[in-house]
Amino acid sequence: MSSPATPADHGDAGWPAWIEAAVPKVLYGVRLALAVSLALFIAFALELDNPSWAGTSAGIVCQPVLGASLRKGFFRMVGTVVGASATVVLTGIFPQNRIGFLVAMALWTAACSFGNTLTRNFSAYAFALSGYTMAIIAGDSISEPSQAFHLAVTRATEIIIGIGCAMAVTGLSDLGQSRGKLAASVDAIGREILSHFRDLLWDPARHVDEGPRVRRALIARVAGLDPLIDQAIGEDAELRHRARILRDATAGLFAALSGWRIAESHLVHLPREEAGRRARPVAERLPETWRGIAAASPVEPGPVRTVPEADDRSQDVAAARALAELKPDGDVSRRLLADAAARLALGLAAAANGLALLRDPAAARTPARASGFVVADYLPALVNAVRTFLAVCAGLAFWILTEWPSGLGAVTFLAVTVLLLAPQQEKSGKAALGFGIGTVFTAVLAAILNFALLPNHESFFALAGILACFLVPLAALSTVPALAPYFVAATMNFVPLVGPTNQITFDTVGFYNSALGIVGGCLAGALALALIPPVPRAMRADRLVDLTLRDLRRVASGRWSPTPDAWQGRVYARLVAMPEDVDPVHGSRLVAALSTGLQVLRLRNLADAGRGGDRLRAALARLADGDVDGMLSGLDAVDAERSPGGGARPDLRIPTAIQVVRDVVRQHRHEFEGR
Repeated sequence: MSSPATPADHGDAGWPAWIEAAVPKVLYGVRLALAVSLALFIAFALELDNPSWAGTSAGIVCQPVLGASLRKGFFRMVGTVVGASATVVLTGIFPQNRIGFLVAMALWTAACSFGNTLTRNFSAYAFALSGYTMAIIAGDSISEPSQAFHLAVTRATEIIIGIGCAMAVTGLSDLGQSRGKLAASVDAIGREILSHFRDLLWDPARHVDEGPRVRRALIARVAGLDPLIDQAIGEDAELRHRARILRDATAGLFAALSGWRIAESHLVHLPREEAGRRARPVAERLPETWRGIAAASPVEPGPVRTVPEADDRSQDVAAARALAELKPDGDVSRRLLADAAARLALGLAAAANGLALLRDPAAARTPARASGFVVADYLPALVNAVRTFLAVCAGLAFWILTEWPSGLGAVTFLAVTVLLLAPQQEKSGKAALGFGIGTVFTAVLAAILNFALLPNHESFFALAGILACFLVPLAALSTVPALAPYFVAATMNFVPLVGPTNQITFDTVGFYNSALGIVGGCLAGALALALIPPVPRAMRADRLVDLTLRDLRRVASGRWSPTPDAWQGRVYARLVAMPEDVDPVHGSRLVAALSTGLQVLRLRNLADAGRGGDRLRAALARLADGDVDGMLSGLDAVDAERSPGGGARPDLRIPTAIQVVRDVVRQHRHEFEGR
């Protein structure tokens, strides 16, 4: 360990801390300004109708994180093409029916909002861009349906040029750090899980009470790996092709948490001395590199796991095999603890395999199973679709009734605001308000640029330089969390408010009409999101737990027989979808349901073998009916009937699974009794 720094050390310090913190933000602003300038240059060179959409797209796609920019850019291109194609199709279906076309457009944006909320991370941007693109094209094509195809191709070209420029500038100027951050996070979480589990086995009485609190925090951290994985995938083509390994690593960490919970749930119900006596044989079978320094351990401490060893999953697989082969001599508790430790070891092996992909790709092995897309809950997506549909219809009705010349432009930015911010759920209203305020501020800056600075400069390089003087500080400030709601809007809307064209005109009335449409659309979107609330955070968390318990009852009754991997995948998706600011106990309940479901599946598969199969199925059916006492009585009867007799080696699979179910139900009786 290094010694504390002396006062003399400060004389050798580098740049002041505030400069070191500001440099990445300023560099991001420079990249964004370069991307916007390049997009405008290409659009001007091609003499496209509305070059500002190219610059706007470049500003939106350019992100502080390399992986986010590249990943978003790809999905935005897909969404742009789909949205442009859908616009042409709808125009052909409703060539002379404006009302039909407008209703279809509102339904399309609602469908895009549904997909935007349903999918996670950067794939959602394909749906968002599909809705944006239709709104943008409709603003020009509704008055000239015969030009719909030409306008769709032109607008899609402008948007794709902006996306491509942002991806090129970001990819060439930023090396990316997401891969290292993801590796550090997976490594740290794995080490913490291992450390707490090891301490639990060596001294259950001392560590059993702290487990739930620590585990809930770790569940949230594992769920938070999902966006980091998408960022890392965006930075590296190899990771993109082997993304299944990283998803499997996240699932492995959840499995490790489940194994830890199974062991703790059993030990917490045992007397102090008995808990230590039953856990000690399992603790002694742990690998030396797992033991670390444990005060209660009578064994000479082994070395703490090093990073290269953590990347090698072979020791975890070997540990799982050794624990599975442990002979409990008829002791159900010992078998249960050994199985829990083996489950944790296999989970850490999957996490170590993910680390290997991040640090030494040649050593990583592709898992045999492929995890499919699982929808955690449809209700938030349906509600957001309704919010978007009502907001767009209200904007269209206002335009039709008032005959406002800039009405369609306002509807376009209303749709953009709602599609962009609705997935933030309860934060969307406040975020949209900040978005609207930022747009008002940006309109003032755009007016200054248009009428005070640009009239004296005619060249493109002068335009690019002046834009950079505004975009660099705006983009840098958008990376400050407290200012992000205002300055993200500024970076997105600055270029369309300026409205650069090949033939620059300084039409004051035209500028104010256009700016009023953009500002009005953003403020209308904020108002719509505030007036039409999303599904409350607490309700979403309760639904995720209730849906999982409903699925568990279906499994217990035999109406649904998923594979263990399918069951785990469904619960993992709901763990990832759990809102951030809810009581962490919801995540703990999901992990409890995960463990119970796996054991119920195991018991149903074993029910067909030997005596007591009908009784076992009947006991599990009581769980499906919410009759916890009846289920426990039935399981006790099956357990007593299968109690081992003298000589033969007993089969502890059913008693062990029954004991796991007992332990979980004792802690979460209320949830299992509900309907």
